Amino acid sequence: MIKEHCAQKRGLLKLKLFTSTVKLLLFFSIIAGYPVHDGVECGTLKAGTYRKPARIHMVKNGETLYSISRRYGLKPQELCAFNKITMNSTLYAGTKLKIPPTGNFSPGKPAHGRPLFIWPVKNPISCKKDGSDGVKSIGIVIQSRPASQVFSSASGIVRKIGFMRGFGNYVMVTHSDRYVTVYSNLERIMVKSGKTVRTGETIGIADASTGKVHFQIDRAGRPADPLKLLPARG
Repeated sequence: MIKEHCAQKRGLLKLKLFTSTVKLLLFFSIIAGYPVHDGVECGTLKAGTYRKPARIHMVKNGETLYSISRRYGLKPQELCAFNKITMNSTLYAGTKLKIPPTGNFSPGKPAHGRPLFIWPVKNPISCKKDGSDGVKSIGIVIQSRPASQVFSSASGIVRKIGFMRGFGNYVMVTHSDRYVTVYSNLERIMVKSGKTVRTGETIGIADASTGKVHFQIDRAGRPADPLKLLPARG
């Protein structure tokens, strides 16, 4: 009888934890304005890690970083970051450039104000997709050092700040081109709702014990894969 009672209590505890996780993910989906979706583990990140293979562009005579970036709907800074070169680098005919597979733009279409995102923490250790045991993913969990500064991934306006029991403090920032980022599991919030923030500006402090930060990117009411929009880690 005692063993059966203990087993039942363990089962109820697991069910409560699973239900709480589902509610938390749905909460952040609702405040960001989009539904949850399927995701996979991304594991420890390495420089240039993307789910789709990069395309290769062979530089031709007369081409520049700007002309190549426009052709693929990118910003020159994105092309430089992905290929580990600078804006002052000289391009020679025959040079092979990797084109980041963002999946949002096709060749020839301009970016139209798309934000140039940066990692929300300095020197992230690793990351993984959120969601497990049937819970759908809506973002990534970034492992940083405890109490690290958390930065705005792009310039924008702080739309909302708050606290969710079991998930910690969160900050939501709206950006150009209908992008929204959400940063949660914060130890402290360093900004107020309505504040205009610059790219790289401190908006909070990561959890002081775990250093984990939950990060989401949304565009036009739908989730976007942060790993396709963040620069490669060197």
